[in-house]
Amino acid sequence: MTLANLLGQAGLRVMLVERDAGTSNEPRAVSFDDESLRTLQLCGLTCDAYDLILQGTGTKYFGMNGRPLAYARGPAHPPLGHPIKNPFSQPKFEQMLLRGLKRFASVEVCLSTELTGLILDERSGAQATLRQADETDRHVKARFVVGCDGGGSTVRTILGIAMDGIGAAVLSAKGNDSLVGKMFPQPTVLRSDGSRLHLDDVLGQGYALLAVAPPRHAFRPPTDQIWTALGPRLVELVLDDRAPRAGGDEVEVVADIDGGLARLLDPYRGQVLLIRPDRFVAGVLSLDLDGAADEVRRALRLPETRANGAQVDRGISTDVELVASQGAVPGES
Repeated sequence: MTLANLLGQAGLRVMLVERDAGTSNEPRAVSFDDESLRTLQLCGLTCDAYDLILQGTGTKYFGMNGRPLAYARGPAHPPLGHPIKNPFSQPKFEQMLLRGLKRFASVEVCLSTELTGLILDERSGAQATLRQADETDRHVKARFVVGCDGGGSTVRTILGIAMDGIGAAVLSAKGNDSLVGKMFPQPTVLRSDGSRLHLDDVLGQGYALLAVAPPRHAFRPPTDQIWTALGPRLVELVLDDRAPRAGGDEVEVVADIDGGLARLLDPYRGQVLLIRPDRFVAGVLSLDLDGAADEVRRALRLPETRANGAQVDRGISTDVELVASQGAVPGES
C-alpha cells in the first residue's frame, strides 16, 4: 500500500490487488524508523503518520526477570529530518495507508481478489488473471507488475522465480566516503522568502539536481533531452546560515541554516548531486550538466540518444501504467 500511495502521488495509474478483505488486525511490527517516515513524507502522509506514532521514544527490551536488557533509540538530531525509533500500531498504520489511496482517482483498490495467472511478454507487458470475490475471473494488462507479497510470494511462485538474497559482504562492499549509492540527509532549509521546511519538500517528488555552493549564476538549467525526460527539480544549496538569494523561476536557492551538511558536502562544493526519487544519490556531476548527459544515461542504465538526436529514453516516461500487489497482484484495467 505504501508503493501504491507513492505511485498515486506521482499521478500514475495503479491497481492494487489484495487477497484479504481488508487490512490486518495483527501487530506484526512494533516500530518504524526515520527512513520510513521520510517515505511517508513523499506519500503526503506525514501528519497522518505522526498522529499514530510515539515520536522518538525508542524501544526498551526486558529480560524474564524484568531487568532492562537494551534501550534502542536514535540521536537527538536525526539526519533524515524525522525521529529514528517510533513505536506504532501496525493495524492502525495499514488503515491509514488504505485511506490514503482514496485521495487518488488513478488508483483502483481490489480487495478479496487473488492472482491466479500471470503471463509476461517483453512487447505487450504483463497479463494477469484475477479471481474476484464473486468467484469470477477478471483479465487485466499492465506495463509492470510488482509483487509486494512477502516471502511466500504468489507472483514468484507462478513465475517460478526462486527467492534469492545477497550476503553481508555485498552489502558492505562500498567501504568509501562517497555519497553515491547512499541516502541523502534531510535537514531543515531556509528559503529566500524566509520560510523553513524539510529539504525533501523542496526537492519534490521526482529526480532532483542539487548544486552544492556553486559560484553565483554558474548553475543553469540544462537542455539535453535526458534532462527533459527526467524532469529534475533544480535546487542550489548554500552552505552557511545567511539568507539565500532568490534563484529565479527555474532554480530554487536554499540555505543549510543548521550547518549540519557543511562537513559532509565540503568536498562537493561546485558540483551537482543527482538525487533519485527515493532520495539516494545517483551520481556526482560537474556544473556542465549537458556535458555529463551520456554519463547520466549510463549511470541510470538508459539508452543512448540516437545520432540524429531522436528521443529514445522511453523507459522513464511518466505515462506508464504500473501495478502494485499485496496479497495477490496487479494489472492495468
